[in-house]
Amino acid sequence: MLFFVYRHIVYTKILELPITYSGFFSKKQPLEDIRPAATIGVFPVLPEKAASMAMQKHAMLMIMKATEFINPGQIPVIVGDCPLYAQQKKCQWAYPEDVGEHKIVSFIGFLHIEMASQECGGKLLAGSGWERIFEKGKVFTHGTAKSLLGGSNVKRTRYAYQLTLAFLHVLKLEAYNEYMDASIGPHEPIDVWEERLSIQAPTIQYWRTVTDYLLTTCQFVRGQRSGDWCLTLNALEDLCPWFFVFGHTHYARWLPVFLRDMATLPDVHPGVQHAFVNGKFVVQRSSKKFSLMALDQSQEHSIKFLKEDSGAKGKYGQQEEKDVIELSKSEVLRLTEEFESACLLAPARKVSIEHPEASETEQNKFLGRLRGMLEVVEDGRAINPFKEMGSDLVTLDSGEIMDPEIIKSLNEASSKGKEMYDEFVKDRIEQATKPLSDIIPRVKMYTFSNQPPADLRKGVNKVTSYKANTALVTKLFLSLKARPDADIDDFFRHENQREPPSLCDQGKMITGTKSALLGCLPGMPEPGRSAAAREATVVVLDMAAVIHMIKPQRAYLIPLLEKQITNNTTRVDGTHI
Repeated sequence: MLFFVYRHIVYTKILELPITYSGFFSKKQPLEDIRPAATIGVFPVLPEKAASMAMQKHAMLMIMKATEFINPGQIPVIVGDCPLYAQQKKCQWAYPEDVGEHKIVSFIGFLHIEMASQECGGKLLAGSGWERIFEKGKVFTHGTAKSLLGGSNVKRTRYAYQLTLAFLHVLKLEAYNEYMDASIGPHEPIDVWEERLSIQAPTIQYWRTVTDYLLTTCQFVRGQRSGDWCLTLNALEDLCPWFFVFGHTHYARWLPVFLRDMATLPDVHPGVQHAFVNGKFVVQRSSKKFSLMALDQSQEHSIKFLKEDSGAKGKYGQQEEKDVIELSKSEVLRLTEEFESACLLAPARKVSIEHPEASETEQNKFLGRLRGMLEVVEDGRAINPFKEMGSDLVTLDSGEIMDPEIIKSLNEASSKGKEMYDEFVKDRIEQATKPLSDIIPRVKMYTFSNQPPADLRKGVNKVTSYKANTALVTKLFLSLKARPDADIDDFFRHENQREPPSLCDQGKMITGTKSALLGCLPGMPEPGRSAAAREATVVVLDMAAVIHMIKPQRAYLIPLLEKQITNNTTRVDGTHI
């Protein structure tokens, strides 16, 4: 698909295949793969909070009864977002005879996984100048471009990811063409050329990581739209380590459990596995190609239809009437649509079965937005990251240089996530040496927007300051030697920097800490415990103050305090806090 994007840019005309992601795969999908629209019903809305074991057990029992009534012998599948999936698994482990894994399959919603992956993508891209390219290219407004970092609109963020992939691909091909024009063959293949440059150029390495991540999210969507079970699971397994890196602990904890369940599905429920392989893990709601959607996304559509004309909530006074409306409205809508399509006159124009993004209008719109982004680079308002051969990591829009700690953190992000994921699976699922609820340590992930604190950069900044001062003094001394009548005492009378180093650090005023004043006060005791505290037999502690003094950690507070007190002290309180 990216190859056709470059051909569109070069030849500036619409060719035989669309360049939008959904349009491209829609054209390649055969007609026989289009399923008939599914028959979808809606259960009454749960009256209590859904994210509890009691409500989830009730829902699982009701779904099992309904499935047995409609299709006897079929294994039911229940779908929920991550909090609901966690409660469902706890129910299956606590009540194996009622709702165990051999009776019902618990399934995590793919729409909510995509939403969480877009939040991780926003953390990876925030501060890099990515969102500013859309604003400068007049693709989105300032507020809309900022919202892409949080994934507040799934469809728009997905579209922005596809634009980004095309944008980066064209810039990479332009840089590669310059490399071939500037040298005499034989030339390296583009993959080898990119691999070699990414080792020495952090900017290229960063955008290569971004490209791999965005391609994984697109493959995850493609697997759902086309009903490819293996592609979806592979993309989900590639996304899982990033949840560890960016601190999405709920998805980092429960996605490995879901992947383990899906891996054992051929042995536990071979019929469900066969159905999933045939694409039954997604739903066809329309007659368009490449339009299959996740089960939780289909549920969101059903709730949206239920809420039309105020829905059942607030319109009917009795609970029984609300239940009747909630159960029947989706079926009424389906029957009405079938009646209109069968009895009414045929429409004046033929309705296309291609995906909406496969139309020529959408192709021109996508191509125009892509050209607008490329013009930002051509006008010098942004850099081509694949032409940055230096050892610095720079932002896309302003060329601002980032700290070495950020370079190190971003380079290690993918490998660190895979290491944490493999360790989690080994310790908590395969060998079960740790409980599943054990704490998942957070990664100190430094990015463009989450820069390291000043104390970590202090050493690097001081070395940079020393080098700058040495170069400045050398230049000034050479200029002094060139003027025999200059006074050397007058030369050393002035500061080398605009801000005095005793008061400023890298142009910022040194604030210090209040504890630094203690050394200036007369009569202050020596550091450590005083002589009276060392000789005391009873120590009275204000626990409300002590708890706020101790950093949050897993250690018990009383053993921690015992290490600070001598053996002569008698412990009275025996309660762990």
